[in-house]
Amino acid sequence: LGIAAVIKPIKVQKLVATRDIPFSIASVFVFSLLAMDIFFGNSEYENVLTTSDGLILLLFFLIFVYYVAFSHREHHEIKSYSVKEKIEVKILLAILGLILLIAGGALVVENAVIIAQNIGVSERIIGLTIVSIGTSLPELITILVSVSKDETDIGVGNIIGSNIVNLLFILGTNIVVSPIIVPDGIGIDIIVLLIGTMLLIASLFLGKRNKVDRPEGFFFLVIYCLYIITLFR
Repeated sequence: LGIAAVIKPIKVQKLVATRDIPFSIASVFVFSLLAMDIFFGNSEYENVLTTSDGLILLLFFLIFVYYVAFSHREHHEIKSYSVKEKIEVKILLAILGLILLIAGGALVVENAVIIAQNIGVSERIIGLTIVSIGTSLPELITILVSVSKDETDIGVGNIIGSNIVNLLFILGTNIVVSPIIVPDGIGIDIIVLLIGTMLLIASLFLGKRNKVDRPEGFFFLVIYCLYIITLFR
């Protein structure tokens, strides 16, 4: 989002600012509470995400899907377009693009991990940097294209939606299948995630409402660079 905002200021619809982004913060809080077993006295040795925790995350995901599905009734800024090509062609092109994105992301992640392991970088650092950047390339490409075509709702919605889906649905599904031990030191990562999302809300409601300008985008990039430097130190 920072890169896209530096290239061109991003207009965010009110519905995204008032519903999706706050829900993203809520999902982080829910995950944090479920992951802090030692703090709440549920475990003496380690924090573990159990099957019941996974079901709770999936429940919140279903709530999010419900609100997304029915909130369009309150949304009146829908544009109508005249489609010159058959819808089947558009569907096939969309599927082809998705396949290429997945294949490209897989190549980036697999080879980057091998390189990082060879130079002795820990798996946690790999996951928080190389793998996360590699799997976020589709979001980056999507928002850059959407900004160039003045369709920023798609790009911003993709970023916020990906955060919510990853945390609630992807992680929740994995936990239901097999409980996960929460890595030590992940608290700082959760804090940075919360700060980043709150800064996004602040940028939307302070000054020019519902808009991320270039200085704010640059500030996001600075925060991310400081976070990466902290990880490697």
